[in-house]
This record gives sequence, structure tokens and C-alpha cells, in this order.
Amino acid sequence: MAPTPMCPHCEQSPETPLHLLRDCFYSRLVWESVSLLPTNFFYLNFDSWLKRNAIIPRRRTNSPYLWPFIFLATIWHLWKSRNRLVFEGQRSLPHLVARQAHTFALETRFALESVNLIHDTRAPRWVFWTPPPHPYLKLNTDGTYNHHSGKAAARRLIHDHNGCWVHGFAVNVGLTTSFLAELWGCREGLKLANSLGIQQLVFEMDSLLAIQLIQNQQVSARPTSGLLTNIFVLIDSFSNCLVQHTLREGNSAAAFMASMGHDLALGTKLFPTPPVGIHMILQSDYTGTMFLRK
Repeated sequence: MAPTPMCPHCEQSPETPLHLLRDCFYSRLVWESVSLLPTNFFYLNFDSWLKRNAIIPRRRTNSPYLWPFIFLATIWHLWKSRNRLVFEGQRSLPHLVARQAHTFALETRFALESVNLIHDTRAPRWVFWTPPPHPYLKLNTDGTYNHHSGKAAARRLIHDHNGCWVHGFAVNVGLTTSFLAELWGCREGLKLANSLGIQQLVFEMDSLLAIQLIQNQQVSARPTSGLLTNIFVLIDSFSNCLVQHTLREGNSAAAFMASMGHDLALGTKLFPTPPVGIHMILQSDYTGTMFLRK
């Protein structure tokens, strides 16, 4: 409990839920640092404000539906910043609270996607890797996160239209988040393809959220904005670059490369030839072996 009913941030108004989470000058600074806000954001009553911003629409489109996650994550981090001030005497800078909330929202969205809690998966289906049309090459990327160490790795490999290995590499990213590892893998994979002089490219990964952000040319708030901007510039450097989503079962070779990244020293290791242990996976890709996704 706070020692006074007044808002601990401004000390001028009673600490009601709406004042704490939206109307206090401190909360406004946080919200204005988060994103472009919906119309009438600061003028709705409490119930309408929550319902309008926290509910994901039933009708699905290609939109990544980030806003409800950002909204709820920002409320949570506003509450945490209030408690740090009341109980620890620590005042958090508004733009840092906004950044933490945005990162938390992306991670939550990414985690729900990875366990199929967002997208309909009513019936099992068969999934397999598909070769690119000639003369395109296909870049598959993936990112992985170790919950025990907090470290992440990314990996990528390039096949030709026959399913043959062209190049690949794995990278130990270090301490970061799973979603940032995915974007890191995108950027480094595109850099590799560009350095090889490839002009016709199919770029494929299993993070639907990352694909939606890239296809919509949507630059989110830091810390992802720099990576996304780099990715957009790299995509534009190719004569043709097709960006598409695949399910994890269709991205198994990249997933194998990612697991190798955790065992490497910080930095990147190139694989101009296939590494030991991946040949059976490449053979499955080449023959179109199907895997059941339940």
C-alpha cells in the first residue's frame, strides 16, 4: 500500500486506476513514447478504453495485431514502474518504460505464435520444404533462445532449385531475446546472400510475426527498429526478393544450424559446405519428405 492516496508520480491527483495508467503526466509521456496511438485514446472512460485497446479483433487479416499486446504490456510496465517508485524509491524514465513494454509485447506475441495459441490449427497437416523456382535461390533463416543462459543464436542456409547446399552459417548472438535473434538471423542471412552476388532470392522463415513486419514495411519501436530498417535496405538490394512464411517443420535445416550457434564462440562461423550431421535433413528436403504438423 502507498502511504498516501495521491499519485506517487505527480503527487497532485488521487491515484485512481485511470489516472495511474493513462492520465497522469508521467503515464502520458510513456504512452506517447510507445507508438502511434488510436483516435480518442486519452478521452474514453476506463471500461471503454480497456475494451477498445485490449481485445484482438475476431476478423483476421495480414496485420500482425501488435497493438493489443503493446497496450497490455505498457499497462503492466506502468504498474511495475509505480511499484518501484513507491517501494524502492526508484523513478524510471518514461521512454525506458515504453521500450521495455514494447520488447515484452513482441516477446509475448512471438511466444504465443510459437505454441500456436494465436493462429487456427484445427486439423493436422503435412508440411515439407519446397525448392525455389529456377533461377531463384532460397534463404531459410531461424533464431533460437536458451532460457537457462539467456543467450540466443541465429542460423541461415541457402539452397538452389535442386535443393543443393549453396552456403550457410551459424552465429552466437549472445545475450538477447528470441525475437531479436529471429531478426538478427534475417539480417545476417540477407547480408550473406548479398555478399555472394545473388540477385533472385526467396527468403523464408518460420516466424510469422517477423514476416508480417517485413512484408508490411513496419518499423516498430526500438530495439527492433534498427534491425528492421537494415532488413528493408538489404531486401531492396536484390533484383527480386520474395518474402514468405513457412512452418517450423518446413524449416528444419535452418533449425539444425541454429542449434549449432549456441556451441560457438560469440560471432559468426561460415559453412561453405554442409556441416556434419545435417546431410539427412538436406536429403529429406531434396526428396520432399513430409512431416505431420498436429
